[in-house]
Amino acid sequence: LGGETGNSLTLASVALAMDGNKYKVIATDENNATNCTGEDFGTLTVNATPSPSVGDQAACDGDTNVVFSTASIAGYTYQWYVDTGSGYTELGGETGNSLTLASVALAMNGNKYKVIATDENNSTNCTGEDFGTLTVNANPSPSVGDQAACDGDTNVVFSTASVSGYT
Repeated sequence: LGGETGNSLTLASVALAMDGNKYKVIATDENNATNCTGEDFGTLTVNATPSPSVGDQAACDGDTNVVFSTASIAGYTYQWYVDTGSGYTELGGETGNSLTLASVALAMNGNKYKVIATDENNSTNCTGEDFGTLTVNANPSPSVGDQAACDGDTNVVFSTASVSGYT
């Protein structure tokens, strides 16, 4: 590598394609006229960065057991976080590949749930992250009035307002 003459080499960035590359150093003793040299090399091991995938979830106000998840991979650890609008906060004890919200409320609409996956299969402990957004929809609130009828009446109708998209 031209111009690299110091006692260390810094790689600005690495890619999987560089896995297995060997980097050699040649040291020259310029303290005497013989300029003796020695050399050694190191091998670069590049481990893949985890790439968890968390999808968005939609639920109704009051729904229970809403699940965010990513694939479970042997040797990976997981930690979940929530962003309610002011930055991510760790969800203590949520260390599996899935997160279950016991119950959701309208106030949770727009919350982001992030997982950080750490590959502990090697010494680098590479991490990757992804998040999903929770959409909480309000429940419809139809209003049906009482009806009075006489014995034998026909076509007694109960109704509510017609709203586009509701059935």
